[in-house]
Amino acid sequence: MNKEIFIAVCERIKNQVAEIQCVGEDRGQLDVEEQNGLTFPCCLVDMAYPTCKTVNRQLQQIGVQIGLKIAFNLAEPANAAAEDETAERMDIVQKIHRTLQSWSADGLFFPMQRVKIVPQTKRGLKIYECTYVMEYHEKI
Repeated sequence: MNKEIFIAVCERIKNQVAEIQCVGEDRGQLDVEEQNGLTFPCCLVDMAYPTCKTVNRQLQQIGVQIGLKIAFNLAEPANAAAEDETAERMDIVQKIHRTLQSWSADGLFFPMQRVKIVPQTKRGLKIYECTYVMEYHEKI
């Protein structure tokens, strides 16, 4: 796994999206009752290599999938401000998208592209699972 890509994505979100209070590795923190150490809104990042293709004896083309979980603590109980809170959440998700879409970390990888966003609600959290893809060449 390319740590430079992981670090670059995390730093980009930290530096460009001030509304996000916490950026870090997705270690399943949102899947347990206690989200110790998380402040909201947060963005948890994961990375996978769904495709790796050998170009020649010295080079592979690596397809990288970046998974983001952008999580918000829902206000309780729902009130008249709920519509404004929904709009604010969507604005933050859109700001992250504008920050990452077509970004290449000064040539570290080919430009990132969003492929999906899937919202879900669980344990008082609204979570937007976002998937971005990109490729880079790695020397073998």
